[in-house]
Amino acid sequence: MPDITLDFEHLFLTRFPVLCNVAFRITRNKKAAEDIVQDVFLKLWQNKHKLEELGNQRGYLYRCTANAAIDYLKSNKNIIPLDVQRPNGPAVSNGEKLMIEKELEHEIEKAMGQLPQKCRAIFVLSRYEGLKYREIAEHLQISVKTVETQMGIALAKLRENLQPYLTREFRAPVPSEKAEG
Repeated sequence: MPDITLDFEHLFLTRFPVLCNVAFRITRNKKAAEDIVQDVFLKLWQNKHKLEELGNQRGYLYRCTANAAIDYLKSNKNIIPLDVQRPNGPAVSNGEKLMIEKELEHEIEKAMGQLPQKCRAIFVLSRYEGLKYREIAEHLQISVKTVETQMGIALAKLRENLQPYLTREFRAPVPSEKAEG
């Protein structure tokens, strides 16, 4: 019989950083993301006797984390996260390039923040975590069509909000561009 404590510890050590990343991408708040994932694991530990029954532990944890992050956003609508952290890249010799990158990073974060909560969660799971639409649908217990629709909405809104930063091939075609072919 497998040792549930060792299985749980392994699950925690391997999944905690990934799930924190998912929660952070949804909430844009590092502290809240860590708290959310800790709560998910606490609830899992409290029901550890059911751990073996979970067919897809990874999917279960993604779903719980995404749902908890969405719930966090719903209950903290008026709180502006102060600890939004952006990764620090290597020192860049070209100050102008660094400024442009920082501005773009800020605009992407702002555009992501304007997405509806579930839409943002689906986008994060797809683009940042690399899950296929079918996997997202299974993890969140929604239809693949819903995932497709929400991704379409996310991409359209991001394209719209980031229009000044997009190169021609990523911009939505305007009628005169369609005619030129």
